[in-house]
Amino acid sequence: MAVDALSGNQQFRLSEAVSTIQEVAYDLNRRLQTECDPDSVDLSDAHNIAQICQGVGFISLAMWLIFANNSKVAVAQKAPLEQRHAICATISTAVALFSGFFNILQLTAIDDFDLPGRANNFTLNLSRPIEWIATCPIMQLKLVVLAGARVPSYRRFMMPLICVSVLLCGTASMFTGDALRYAWYAFGMFLALVMFYHNALQIRENSEGEESILQGDSDFRKLSILLIVTWFPFPLWFCLSVEGWGVITDYLVIEMGWVVLNIVSKFTFIIWMQRMKMVHGKKLEAARELYGLSPSDHVDEEDLKKKAKAQGGGAVGLGGVCADKYGLGAGEEADSEQKLVEVISETMVTLGMSTHTDRLLKLLVENGVTNTAVLERLNGERCMELNLPWALIDAAQKRWIAEKMNMGQDQGGQIEKEDPFKKILEANKERMTGKQLVHGLPGMPGGVNTPPLSNGMSGLMGMGDEEALAAAVSRAMMPFQDSIMTKMHMMEEAMQRHLEAMQEAISQRMDFSQVSLLQTVNACQVLLHKLDSSQEAVIQKMDTQKTTVDQMVNSYGNLVTNIAGASESTKSALLDTVNTSSSALLKKLDATQQDLLKQSHESHAVLEGVAASQTTLAKKVDSGNEFTQRRLVDMEGCIERKMSDVSDSLSRSQTQCSDKMLSALRGDLATLQAQGNAMAVATEKSSNTQEERMADVRRQNMMIMDMLTNAQETMHSSAESLQSFTRAEIMRDSAANMEMQLREVIVKQMNNLQEAFLGEGDEGAKSGSFKAAVGSMVDRLEEVSSRLELASAASNAQADSKGGSVEMEELIRRELAAVAMALSQQQRETAQENLVQVGQTVRSEMMPLKDATISAAGTVDAKVNEMNESLSQSMTRFELGIDKVLQTVDSAKGAKDEGKRGGRGSSDRG
Repeated sequence: MAVDALSGNQQFRLSEAVSTIQEVAYDLNRRLQTECDPDSVDLSDAHNIAQICQGVGFISLAMWLIFANNSKVAVAQKAPLEQRHAICATISTAVALFSGFFNILQLTAIDDFDLPGRANNFTLNLSRPIEWIATCPIMQLKLVVLAGARVPSYRRFMMPLICVSVLLCGTASMFTGDALRYAWYAFGMFLALVMFYHNALQIRENSEGEESILQGDSDFRKLSILLIVTWFPFPLWFCLSVEGWGVITDYLVIEMGWVVLNIVSKFTFIIWMQRMKMVHGKKLEAARELYGLSPSDHVDEEDLKKKAKAQGGGAVGLGGVCADKYGLGAGEEADSEQKLVEVISETMVTLGMSTHTDRLLKLLVENGVTNTAVLERLNGERCMELNLPWALIDAAQKRWIAEKMNMGQDQGGQIEKEDPFKKILEANKERMTGKQLVHGLPGMPGGVNTPPLSNGMSGLMGMGDEEALAAAVSRAMMPFQDSIMTKMHMMEEAMQRHLEAMQEAISQRMDFSQVSLLQTVNACQVLLHKLDSSQEAVIQKMDTQKTTVDQMVNSYGNLVTNIAGASESTKSALLDTVNTSSSALLKKLDATQQDLLKQSHESHAVLEGVAASQTTLAKKVDSGNEFTQRRLVDMEGCIERKMSDVSDSLSRSQTQCSDKMLSALRGDLATLQAQGNAMAVATEKSSNTQEERMADVRRQNMMIMDMLTNAQETMHSSAESLQSFTRAEIMRDSAANMEMQLREVIVKQMNNLQEAFLGEGDEGAKSGSFKAAVGSMVDRLEEVSSRLELASAASNAQADSKGGSVEMEELIRRELAAVAMALSQQQRETAQENLVQVGQTVRSEMMPLKDATISAAGTVDAKVNEMNESLSQSMTRFELGIDKVLQTVDSAKGAKDEGKRGGRGSSDRG
């Protein structure tokens, strides 16, 4: 038993080990399969199926939340522009999320499929076309929603469906291996062209015919062109890649091309739309803040305009200009006239010419341009004829076109285009209404009432025959009568509408022509041509209507004859009834024809009267224009001749005068420059020489003062030595010895004076005029010494030495006085000569420019006066020095006399 239990446990363990080995082998096998073929996905795996279901569920939830939290697309298209921008921004967010999700999904192998019929086994990421199918139709839907109610509502379904069809055709061509893929590609390319055509058509519809794919400046046009330009390279790159014709086989190049095209197309489209939303939002926020509202308040642009008009006054436009001032803003065209004033004022403010707004509005009103309809019809030629500034008119037209395109964008569905299906329904309703009106006409059978012809035959036939005949007649006549009356009723309505439209068009054109014909003949000719063409068209249409009525009458007669031959028994009765009914119908037709003819004749008469009045007016305008043109040509010719003569004479005289003035100015400037230069040079030279001379004079004065001081001291010492010498030698008898000693002393003193005045060596020879004065003084002293020698030689031995010393002192005093006078005279002469030279030089240099250089002459005279003052001061100082010398000599003489007197008294006492 134990052995059996042991064997049972071993078997159980062995079975567990085998099962574990099998599981590990299965896992290894699956991993090996995954590593060998990483691009394939096992769809039988529960994990993969769960991930796929989860991803699809979250995508569906996101799409449901996006469209559930926003208004319906039909309502969104009729919403104001701000709400449409918000809805488009939400859709753009969904596009970005879907694109990001599917691009991340391409990293997995769940969407990898091998394309059939390709030489290099190209593997396609199916997430890429699925991404395009999920996002591109939404982008087309955004364009339709952004365009608003001006685009028909059926485009909300048509444009996304065309886009999906294009992408499905491209996907089908990728998974088709034979030649059928070219057919799929061609069909998809055709649908793409249809889609692009409708995108271009939406530009014209959004602008109400003002813009097209080739011209315009609106943001919607730029956005549509951006979508066409960025989407058109996709089919071209599809042709070049392996998915198409296989021109490019590099996998990296193909994938990078798809990445670049996808990013460029979606990023540019979404960013441009976001920019449009931000610009419009900022404008609305600024307007709301201007009127004290919160930026988050939902107030439409039309409400803001109404509030602006209410606050600014009813007759004052948004531009701040009153329309009543120009006689506008009243009557049937009040809104259009106020809009004209508003557009003109805003245009002038934008151009920086607001001060000229009143002038431009007056010109427009004087020339009959009183509303925006007339403003749109102006061109360059008409502005030239009306004397209007074309540049300003063109700017105003552009502003009005842009504003007219934006008008209605915030009015919801008030300007919604009619759906073609709704047009068919309305046409059917009108047709049924016409039938009911025909049935309700008096004397005509309607519904199940008994026809009137049965009453007329009641006496001839029995009751059964009458009922049968009535039924036969009703069955035979009713369809024809219904068709005839319906056609006639429709014809009358068409004629009436056409005539009313023609009358309105003619009246509008006449209103505009009555204003423009006063200024231009060309507009009259154009209007006449239009009137002639409209008259011809009316006549042609009336002729065609007459022929159709005749044909109807003929067909009705033929019908009557056919009915008359149907039965011989009822021939007479049927003929009577047909004759009566035909006569009634003919009377009605004749009446209607007569009315139409009367109306046509009246309109023709009115048109003829208008044509005649226009012809006479044109003749009058032609005659007046010819006369005014001749007068203007003559006046222009005379004015041109006079202006040419005057301009020639003025030009010649101005040329001559300018040449003379230039030559004179050049000569005067040259002479003035030369004289100024010479004067400056002479002034500088004279000032330099005067400064040098003044410096020399100052040095000479200082030297003279020093020499005089030295001479005074020397004379004083010599006098003392002479006095001591005379006192010592007075008792000697030898006169010759005294004379020799006196001579030696005088010579010694003279040498000392010469050294003191002239210096030693050649230094004293450089003194100039002062040396000559000193030399003359020395000569005079020598003469005095010679005289003294002669006097001493001729005198007796008993002569008193006292008289000789006195005589010598007198001689020295006289000589010094003479020297001082000579020096002062020489200084005065030198200064006078310098002053005379300076004055002559200045006068000779300044005489030609006396008036121009009076200030310079004043400065020169001031300098001369300063020099005179300085010279006079120096001479005064020199004279004072001489006086001091003389005073010292006198004082020395008095002292000597007193000394001599005292000596004489002592000698007498002795």
